[in-house]
Amino acid sequence: MPLNPNMDKKSFSERDICTKFITPAVEKSGWNKLTQFLEEVSLEYINRCNNFMNARIYYASMGTGSSPSMKNITRKHMKRVLIPLPPLSEQYRIIQKLNELMHTCYALEATIKESASQNEKLLQQVLREALRIPVGKVGIEMENVEY
Repeated sequence: MPLNPNMDKKSFSERDICTKFITPAVEKSGWNKLTQFLEEVSLEYINRCNNFMNARIYYASMGTGSSPSMKNITRKHMKRVLIPLPPLSEQYRIIQKLNELMHTCYALEATIKESASQNEKLLQQVLREALRIPVGKVGIEMENVEY
C-alpha cells in the first residue's frame, strides 16, 4: 500500500511502523507472516492458552504413548492448536484478570478449608456436650422406678 506523501511520519505509532514498513519488508523477503513470525505475543498468554481445557483436550486426543498423564505431543501437533490472538494490550489485560481471579480462587479455597476445620471442631464439641453424662446421674435410682 503506497504511503501518502503528505502523512506526518513523526505521528506514527510503533504499531503503524510495524504494519506499514517492517511487516511488508519481512514478507517481501519470503517469510510467511502467519506461520513464521509473530509481531506481538505475550509468552504468558500463550502458556495460559496452552493450558486451557480446549488445548488439553486436543493434546490428549493427538498424543501418543501409554502413559495417561504424559502423552507424546509433536511440534506439528502444537503448531495446530488454535489460539485467539488479541492485541498485546488485551493479552496483558486478560493475564492480569486471570491472575486476579486465581488469587480470589486461592483465597476462597483457603477460607473453605478453614471453615471445614472450624466445622469439624464445632461438631466434635457438640458431640462431647451431647454425650456428656452429668455428674450424679451415672445410674438409675432404683427406688424411683415403679413396676
